[in-house]
Amino acid sequence: MKIRIQSIKKFVIIDISNPSREIKFTNDGLPRKTRRSSFHGWGLHNVTQAVEKYNGTIQFEYKDGMFTASAMLFFPQKLRTKEATAKE
Repeated sequence: MKIRIQSIKKFVIIDISNPSREIKFTNDGLPRKTRRSSFHGWGLHNVTQAVEKYNGTIQFEYKDGMFTASAMLFFPQKLRTKEATAKE
């Protein structure tokens, strides 16, 4: 497993990669649930909902035996404090 978290200006990018057997995707880009387990894949659905709730985006990819989930979250600049404003 490989995890990368990167902050770029107002964004946080989180990439998680894991070795995997081939994964098929649904039309909306989510990994297809397997027949073996009725619960397999539900976690990614919940992660997608949480990312979208906070105006982020998430993509899933399978390439060369690796499954990768990449999320980008937007964080607005911190509100300026009264103290910082008074100093100007």
